[in-house]
Amino acid sequence: MDTRTALLAAAVALLFVTAIGAVAAPDALADPRSDDERPGHVRIVDTVVSPGEVRGETAELRLGVDLRHRGPPVENVTVRHRAIGAESGLLVDETTVDVGEVDGGGERTINGSVDVERAGGYRIETVVFADGERRTSQTTRVSGLSALTPEYADSPVGFTDGRVWPTVAVSVSEADSETATLSVSLSVTNRGDEASDPLELRVLMRQAESNVVAADAAETV
Repeated sequence: MDTRTALLAAAVALLFVTAIGAVAAPDALADPRSDDERPGHVRIVDTVVSPGEVRGETAELRLGVDLRHRGPPVENVTVRHRAIGAESGLLVDETTVDVGEVDGGGERTINGSVDVERAGGYRIETVVFADGERRTSQTTRVSGLSALTPEYADSPVGFTDGRVWPTVAVSVSEADSETATLSVSLSVTNRGDEASDPLELRVLMRQAESNVVAADAAETV
C-alpha cells in the first residue's frame, strides 16, 4: 500500500468513527438547555384606551394592555405607563402595574390608568419589564379629550324650557318696612328614561349694584 492509499484509508476511517459518535451521542448536537431553561417570551399585542372618570379639568384614561406569552413562565412582570404631553414633551403622569408571574401561553389583558388634563393631546408610552429588564414597549397617541363630558354635567335633568313654562317665578309672600320675603318657584324636567337621584336646588339672591349674595335657600327634590 502506497502512502496516498494509506492516507485515504485513514481519512475514511476517521469519518466513519465521527459518524458513529454522532449517532451514539445525539445530544451532543442538540441544544444542551432543556425547555425549562429557555427564557420565556412576553410582548405587547395591543393597547386599548378608554375614558374613565371625567372631571372638570382632568380625566382618567383607562389602559387595557394585551400581553402575549409563550415558553416557560416569566416572573416579576411589571407594566409601566407614562403620559407625555404631545406638544410640551413633559411627563404628566406615570403609573406602574405589578403583574407578577405570566404563564400558560396565550394572551391576557392587564388594566391600568393615568390621569391627564382634558386640554391637549398625549403620548402614552407603555413598557413591560421582567425582573427589572425591559422586554417590550408600545406607544399610543390620544387627543380631543376636551370633548369628553364631565360626570357632573352628564345629567338628563335640567331647567324647563322657559318658552313653555316659567323656569323661575318670583312673588312676594311677606314684607315690612325693611325686609321682604320672596317665594321662588323653579321648574325642572327629567329628559331621561329613568328616575334621577335626589337633587338639591339652590337659589342665590344678589344685591343688584354690588353683586354680593344677600340671601340663599336650598330645597331637596
